[in-house]
Amino acid sequence: MSDWRHSSVHTLCKKGCVLTLTTILAGCAFMSAPVRAAPVSPNAPVYVYFILNGIVRGSMMTGKLHPKDVHALMAVDEQARHIITQDVQHQTMKNDHQADVILEHYLSLIPR
Repeated sequence: MSDWRHSSVHTLCKKGCVLTLTTILAGCAFMSAPVRAAPVSPNAPVYVYFILNGIVRGSMMTGKLHPKDVHALMAVDEQARHIITQDVQHQTMKNDHQADVILEHYLSLIPR
């Protein structure tokens, strides 16, 4: 009788080890698979610009924006509109990069 229990436990342990190793290997294979990101909309810079512009307007209306900051923000806003319009009309990697840079700069000027 002890031989039967010993062999059943041994078989169960082997099956458990095989299942565990299979799960680990499947997890490793899944983790090494390339991650597919959702494609970015070609209009994404326009959406970001509108959001940033709304934040600036809100800051102005609530008085969080100092008068000295308004002129700098207006200048960057104008540059951003120009660069984003150019990017939407002629989408290239260079224009995409310029749009990203100006939007990051615009965001950095907004007081927190």
